[in-house]
Amino acid sequence: MRKIAPLFVSAVLLATVSASADELNVTFSNESGLDVQFEFRSLSYYNRVWPGGNQAYTLGYDETRTVSLACQFGEKIAYGAWVDGDADIYWGVGIDGSEACESCVYTCGQSYDGVNLTNTREYGIGD
Repeated sequence: MRKIAPLFVSAVLLATVSASADELNVTFSNESGLDVQFEFRSLSYYNRVWPGGNQAYTLGYDETRTVSLACQFGEKIAYGAWVDGDADIYWGVGIDGSEACESCVYTCGQSYDGVNLTNTREYGIGD
């Protein structure tokens, strides 16, 4: 009986931890005419960035890409995108997460289609 109880407790804790893990799926389309880079930042947990390690996802002109992030259910996550080689032209929260953006915040556990990166110079952003 003593050996069964610790195993049962371990199994219950493991199930609880894995039940809170989820993923976020976001599809990006690049119609900007330029190559772009992008990353995601957690607004719920400090210093949590995807892909992390001072790296970014790359999206060539006229490409579409779906990214799946491992995250905690309900976690708020924002994207930041910028022109490769020119971070002054940006979408979402930008290269360092310092720009304001309500429409670029997503919730872990859901999927989002249709993030369309267009030429921001037409709209005066980043000039």
